[in-house]
Amino acid sequence: MLKATIVNGAQSLLGAQAKDGTVSPVSDYDINVGFGRVNLLNSLPLAGQNKMRALISNDDSIGRGEEKVISFTIDKSDGCDISTVSATIAWMDPPSSSGCMKCMINDIDLMLTKGGSSQSIYPNGKGNADRVNNIERIRIDVNDGEEYKLSVYGKDLISSTQSYSLIVTGCISTDQNQSHAPVKSPTEHPTFQPIQKPSPKPDNNPISSINPTAIFTPQPSSLKTEPNSNIYLSTSFDGKIKSYGNMFDLVAKDNDISIVMLDLHIEDVGYESVEIYEKDGSYVNASRHPAAWVSFQNTVAYAITMYII
Repeated sequence: MLKATIVNGAQSLLGAQAKDGTVSPVSDYDINVGFGRVNLLNSLPLAGQNKMRALISNDDSIGRGEEKVISFTIDKSDGCDISTVSATIAWMDPPSSSGCMKCMINDIDLMLTKGGSSQSIYPNGKGNADRVNNIERIRIDVNDGEEYKLSVYGKDLISSTQSYSLIVTGCISTDQNQSHAPVKSPTEHPTFQPIQKPSPKPDNNPISSINPTAIFTPQPSSLKTEPNSNIYLSTSFDGKIKSYGNMFDLVAKDNDISIVMLDLHIEDVGYESVEIYEKDGSYVNASRHPAAWVSFQNTVAYAITMYII
């Protein structure tokens, strides 16, 4: 909650000054500014200091495919003079694997929609959903009387639920019991709870290794064989999933299939840890859900040359 609050009220900067005194222009979310400079007057309702109102949801949770919508109106009738609305969500993402190419494990989407408009407003200065960061902020200019809907969506979760904290500040008015006035004293103890321990293996890598590897990804085959005959199923080098493990469907048509050996294409010489998992049905829509997989082989392979084929 603290991280979301500080980022939500962070202040934009006019420029970045170099050692020689020159000032370069900057913009929110660039490599110089990021979310901006900490400003507590913009972050919290402070009695006697501002007329900000805040909508706060601390340590809430959302499920895979679940959407939560908060509706609010811009109301400046009490003299509130804040010209923007700022909404920030933050969550503790489970640890990813080393060498990951797409490291987000539990992806939550934050999106804002203005009443009477079908156009969505996305976070972090992007024109679409953020698939990289586990903190997202939307800040826009608003006018008195405008209505908005803020959506929190559990886009792609490896676990069944994900905890998060959300704060919305500005001249906001809502019928929901989430609007908080300035408090006189701090809470008795921190309200944020530590994330649960990562789930036991399998993690988000149905097939993983010490170093990233490219395991053959089988292509559809029209191979027809007699029972008990020895056949090699050749594959291409198109498998580039790496950190998520390489998955494929194997379908027996006329005869049973017995797998007696797997040859791997490994990127380095030496020992590699290999974990193999299986599941009934297709891997589609299960590639990032470890509970769907069953481990049946953990071993170590040794590459005596650069390529094992």
